[in-house]
Amino acid sequence: MLNELRGTRHYVMTGITVIDAISGRRLTDSVTSTVTLRNFSDQEMEASIASGAPLDKAGAYAIQDKDFRPAETMEGCYTNVVGLPLCRLVEMLHELGYRFPPDFPLTAPAECDNCPLAHGRTPC
Repeated sequence: MLNELRGTRHYVMTGITVIDAISGRRLTDSVTSTVTLRNFSDQEMEASIASGAPLDKAGAYAIQDKDFRPAETMEGCYTNVVGLPLCRLVEMLHELGYRFPPDFPLTAPAECDNCPLAHGRTPC
């Protein structure tokens, strides 16, 4: 998988459904991010494989891997590529009427510079 994705642009899509258990109301959406993997060397790829890191990852890489650093560029939601689009989840919860407690830390990872949760902004 790493060999196939090396040096290419691909899309990471996540489907998400949130259900209000009391009313039964549900929201379903999907989030798509675009990732371009860098043209890493065979040695870098083999070292990543030897570490075991890619063995439990969709696409055989983790965008947050600080040792391998597989991504050259990423467009869209960073947490989507990590595994769950947190900003969209928070928006959907808000749409269903959920309000986070005032002291709940709604902040985005540093990599989420275009996220509604970045820089202290919240969709709620």
